Amino acid sequence: MGDLIIAVSFGLLIPSRIIEHAKFGGLNVHPSFLPKYWGAAPIQHALMNSDSETGVVVQTLHPTKFDAGRILAKSDPLDIKIDYHTHFPPPPDDPKSPYKILESNLANVGADLLSSVITSNLYDPAIQSTLPTITTNERRKPARRLKTELSRILFGEVTAEEVFRKSLVFSNLFCYRKLLPRYPGHVPGPTLRTKMGPFSLPTETEYESFLKKHSAAVQWVYILEVSRKEGEKGCLALQVSPKQWVFVDSFTLEGKKKMHGKEWGHTSPGPVELVSFGPGEDGATQATRKE
Repeated sequence: MGDLIIAVSFGLLIPSRIIEHAKFGGLNVHPSFLPKYWGAAPIQHALMNSDSETGVVVQTLHPTKFDAGRILAKSDPLDIKIDYHTHFPPPPDDPKSPYKILESNLANVGADLLSSVITSNLYDPAIQSTLPTITTNERRKPARRLKTELSRILFGEVTAEEVFRKSLVFSNLFCYRKLLPRYPGHVPGPTLRTKMGPFSLPTETEYESFLKKHSAAVQWVYILEVSRKEGEKGCLALQVSPKQWVFVDSFTLEGKKKMHGKEWGHTSPGPVELVSFGPGEDGATQATRKE
C-alpha cells in the first residue's frame, strides 16, 4: 500500500480499510466549496442553479461518508461566466461549451491547490493538527448525479432561465408533441417524445419587440428578425411558461431526423400542442419528480 491516496472525480466511496492502510490516509480534490454541492455532480448543479461563482477545496478522505472530510485548503472564488443571448451554446461535451470551460478552469485551479497542499506537507496528520479550521461558510447542499428526468421541460412550472441553464448540462431537453383533433370525431396520430436544444434567451429588446404581445395560449412563434447563428436569420421561440420565452435551435421528433427550428411548423398538417408528459406517464413521473 502506498503512502497517500489522492482521489479526483472518482465517484465511489473508498473503503475505510484502504484509507487506513495508506500511511497518510487520503486527499480529495472537489470542485465546489463544500459542504455546498457534495456529491457526484457539483459543476452541473452550479450551472443549473445560476451560481455566479464556485471554487475548489482539498479535503481529507472520510472513511465512511462522501465529501465529509476536513478541508485543508480552498481556492479563491472562480467566476462563472455565461453568454445568455448572443448564440446557441455548444453541447456539454464540446470543449468550447460553458460546462467544459468551467470544468477545465476548475481542474487547473484544483491542480494548483493540490500541489500546494502536498508541497506544504498538509497531508500529514501531524501537520494537520496544528492547522486552523478552514470553512467555506456555505450551507450543505447535495449535488446528486443527474438523471434524464431532470431534462424534462415542465411547461407552466419553469422559468426561461431554468430551461436555458439545464440545457448547459444536458445535450437536449425533452417534452412531447401531442397532435390535436382537426375536426369533431377525428382521431389524431401518436404523441411523440421530442428532444430540443440548444437554447438561448431573448434580450430585453427582443422580448419587447417580438414576444411580449403574445398571450399565454401561444406556445411558439418563428421570428425572422432574430438570429443566433452567424449568417443565418430566424429563430424558433418557445413559451415554456406565461411570459417565459426561450429560443431553440433544433428539435428531433421520436423516430425522425433532427430538424432546424424553422421546420417546426411543417411537422404536422393539423394543430399540435407541446406537453410535459407522454401517455400513461403522468402519475409515476410526478412521484419521481418529488423525490
